[in-house]
Amino acid sequence: MTIDRSSAASRVRTLAAVAAILPVLGLAGPRALAVPAERFKADLLTVPLSFEPNRGQSAATVQFLSRGSGYALFLDSGGVVLNLERLQPPSAAAIGQAPEAAPADTLRMSLIGANAKAEAVGLAPQPGVVSYFIGNDPKKWRSGIPTYGKVDYAQIYPGVDLVFYGNQRQLEYDFVVAPGADPSRIAWRIDGARASVDSEGNLVLNAPNGPASFKKPVLYQMDGDKKTSVDGAFAVAGNQVRFRLGSYDHSKALIIDPVLSYAT
Repeated sequence: MTIDRSSAASRVRTLAAVAAILPVLGLAGPRALAVPAERFKADLLTVPLSFEPNRGQSAATVQFLSRGSGYALFLDSGGVVLNLERLQPPSAAAIGQAPEAAPADTLRMSLIGANAKAEAVGLAPQPGVVSYFIGNDPKKWRSGIPTYGKVDYAQIYPGVDLVFYGNQRQLEYDFVVAPGADPSRIAWRIDGARASVDSEGNLVLNAPNGPASFKKPVLYQMDGDKKTSVDGAFAVAGNQVRFRLGSYDHSKALIIDPVLSYAT
């Protein structure tokens, strides 16, 4: 199902999203109108990502999705699709012309050799719900869709779970490797961008209209309340990305935590 991208529908979705977010930020009633735009923007960027289960508001292959300012994120059994709308300078509007549609990039990150039967489960239920009243046919409307702060794919690889979470500025995902499991099986295939590793160890995805980047992965193990860092890095070969790991205690769980920064 394709979402209607008309300007009117876009305004309705934007207003609905803002209305849903205001109570979370503690901004309600007339006083909310007096909040400076800079403060509102700063607060908005710290709001957790909200994941919706697919109830017919997206393609049938999608299990969970998330929408925000300038991006749309779709999770299916094989990986992630990220649509990024790029900012344009307001030159056209400045001379009284209608602005052109923002250029967009679609990045597909597919897990290689992953469990195609892994089912996504929503975790950390959020207080808000999402509704879609698009078009004139009430049969196609969707209302009261719950939202979650995290999505978990159990056993995406043998002994490996995958958890997505984050905020409105960046997406995080954790590979949770059980004791004795093999993290070398984890691999992504990147489509829609050229992958490379920069001098700081970040994974840079160069798309046609601009870059996105994964920060150098953080790897660690827990021993009670004590966190022990583990050496690790991205390894790129063509359009495939893996993790190169240092030595670690195979009798304990290992967490691999990259962060995708997609908002500028």
